[in-house]
Amino acid sequence: MAEAGTPAVRKRCHLGALRIRLADDLTAGVVAGTRLDNLVCDGFLPLLAARTRRSFLLPWYHWFAGDLPPRLRMALRALAVCDGRAQPVCHGLAQGLLGWMLARECSRDPAAGVAAG
Repeated sequence: MAEAGTPAVRKRCHLGALRIRLADDLTAGVVAGTRLDNLVCDGFLPLLAARTRRSFLLPWYHWFAGDLPPRLRMALRALAVCDGRAQPVCHGLAQGLLGWMLARECSRDPAAGVAAG
């Protein structure tokens, strides 16, 4: 994902306008904001990828972060991964941090890895 920063990808792919259109056309405005972002990244994009057999990794990665706990947003900023402007918080970076945290937790508690699968 290093080939283009999130602001450039969002602009080139018109993700802001697409976000508004999805909220209006698919949910009639009932689901919007961070809840819509979760629905797009956890539901719509994976289903669309499965149906079309195409990769939607770029929009999935750079999509808006969704219902990310404030503590994780702050961690991404504290780690200098996101700064708000040049690299805003995005779904891919949030998922990367969550994955790292889960792997770290499982390495400390091997029984947690068994329960998770």
